[in-house]
Amino acid sequence: MKQEVDITLKFSPTAKIVTFWIITSIIVLFLSYITNVLAPFIWAVVAAYFFHPVVTWLEKKSKIPKVLWIIVLYVLLISGLYFGIKLVSPLIHNEFLDLVGEAHTGQSIVERLESYGVIDVFGFSVDMKQTVDSAQQWIRSQIPQFVVPVFFETIHKLIFVVVFLVVTLYLLLDAEKYYHKAMNLIPKKFRSELEYIVDRVNDTIGAYIRGLIVLIIIMSAASWIALTILHVRYALILSIATGILEVIPYVGPICAATMAATIAFLQPSVPYGLTNVSLSLIVISVYFVLRQIEDYFIIPGVVGKFVNVHPVVALFALLAGGTLGGILGIFLALPAAAVAKELFNYFYIKLVE
Repeated sequence: MKQEVDITLKFSPTAKIVTFWIITSIIVLFLSYITNVLAPFIWAVVAAYFFHPVVTWLEKKSKIPKVLWIIVLYVLLISGLYFGIKLVSPLIHNEFLDLVGEAHTGQSIVERLESYGVIDVFGFSVDMKQTVDSAQQWIRSQIPQFVVPVFFETIHKLIFVVVFLVVTLYLLLDAEKYYHKAMNLIPKKFRSELEYIVDRVNDTIGAYIRGLIVLIIIMSAASWIALTILHVRYALILSIATGILEVIPYVGPICAATMAATIAFLQPSVPYGLTNVSLSLIVISVYFVLRQIEDYFIIPGVVGKFVNVHPVVALFALLAGGTLGGILGIFLALPAAAVAKELFNYFYIKLVE
């Protein structure tokens, strides 16, 4: 018969602190070794945080289970992406056919470009035939090197998307449960103050989202004005896409500029006596200028104001976020700075009391 042993062990305050920091260090060390797999989980947490209030509100108002609203949300997002691609693709395709002009000239796109001969681009002479030949040679030399990496990178991104969608689904379904479990880990005497901090953080994130909406409106309007003046086709669609894509750091602006420049390069008629090449380069320059205005004035001055962060602090946060976390770091930089400010104010009051 086994003798019962009392294994209850009371930790001293010092032992508790040491144990806490040992566990924290192990977790941080472990996470540092698996950073390459954390991205879809972090993005899922961000997406669940943004969409949870909407899903919860719809559930309360309609009495329809949350899981059905999540499915509706997924269907709407996927459908929006699908129809967006379906809408834009024919436009690009038609413009491409206009440029190729095989129905009218019998020339391929390469022959059409070569037929331009030597063109003038902002005072520089460019031999299109030589440029096209060089581009073809470079493409032929690079294709074998890119096929396998691009294939595996595509598979990796697809897995990323699937993991992101699945984790987001579980987080949206069980958000309240996770929140209550986290709160139960906190001693009762500290819960009310922690809930106060959480409420302040939620208010800050809500302000950040409102700032992003204003950012989308401003960038859509600015790009629409610029594209309309330049007589770029489909200016309205491109400007709406630009405003939405500007929310995505680095990749979004590049995609927006690429779409607009491609349409400018492919459209059959060009204003102000320009060539398609000159117009596309001007569009790229305009997008570059708009991007600089966004980074140094709109985001710090407008979005930063919504989250009550000084423009200088906002600029520092954006640069630091990009250095530490790349695209994800920039995306989270401003809300993280706003949250850090709220925490600083809270602890400052505690320290000076």
